[in-house]
Amino acid sequence: MTANAGTTASLVSGQGGRVAAERLRKRLLEVIADLNADLDHQQIFTRICKACVQLTGASAAAFLIIDGQHGRVCAVHGDLPPSVLQLDYSVDADELTRVVASGRYVVADVHTSPAVTGEVRAVLGPLHTAVLTGVVAKGQLVGALAALYNEVNHRASADEEELHDVLAGFAGVAIANASAYDTVVRAEAHHAAVIDGIADGVAVLDEAGRVTIWNTAAAELTGIPATEAIDRPFPLPRGEPGLPLEHHLGDGRWVELTASPLDGGHVVALHDISRQKALDAAKTMFVAATSHELKTPLTVIKSFGEWLRTNIDTAEPERRQMALDAIADSAEELRQI
Repeated sequence: MTANAGTTASLVSGQGGRVAAERLRKRLLEVIADLNADLDHQQIFTRICKACVQLTGASAAAFLIIDGQHGRVCAVHGDLPPSVLQLDYSVDADELTRVVASGRYVVADVHTSPAVTGEVRAVLGPLHTAVLTGVVAKGQLVGALAALYNEVNHRASADEEELHDVLAGFAGVAIANASAYDTVVRAEAHHAAVIDGIADGVAVLDEAGRVTIWNTAAAELTGIPATEAIDRPFPLPRGEPGLPLEHHLGDGRWVELTASPLDGGHVVALHDISRQKALDAAKTMFVAATSHELKTPLTVIKSFGEWLRTNIDTAEPERRQMALDAIADSAEELRQI
């Protein structure tokens, strides 16, 4: 938000000249700086009320959050007791229509207005006139800035009304900014929760290759906590984008890393392949052991089979029988294997 010096000066034309105009301009700039310094709604509402009292001469100010036909006092400043913050306020349909249509609604005397409850009157005490200026954020009426005066039927000057409008406008922009910030924070928290909930490790790297995100699974897979990974170079090899790369972490732990380009960096997926590697090793050992077990009976079968092929007609019956028995026994051994 920015303040236009010419606009602020026009607000006090005829009320103190250039000195007053300069003071008002500086105070409005301070208000803007205060509002932009904090994204907390409650702090924003309190600062708006304080500025309203200081700049318009009101005896007190209150900020009402409006949701449908229900209002809630959430911040006050000036001659109002803290108990006013406990009040809920039912917004009459006619009042709401006027605020929406004109941006402002004036209650000449809160102590005689049928729209004001006895509970509210008791809290307001010596305050009589209430000037409510609608606060709009993102095209929606979200609240009202109430300036309260001691005198009955206080008639706000054009300068006061313009100040009310300026402050309400500041409030609307500040609320919209704070809401947008809240939305971003919630979205980031949601994304972080999603990433943390992924079973595979996920690391996000910036353009320089430094880690900006290191989820829980990445920490568990690698044994490197996020505090030691974030803002540091990626601690593992990552290979070419799109090409999986296997890496041995030690102690039988293996990961498969797949890097993908990301706007302003890379995202690296870390998949635990330790079980797959263990199964591959077991399969290799099984094949080697089985090959060894098969080799002996096969050698016997091959040897006696070739001997019988060349000596079947001339061999003595005892030797032929011995060869046939050896082949049969080895075949049974193979069957058992």
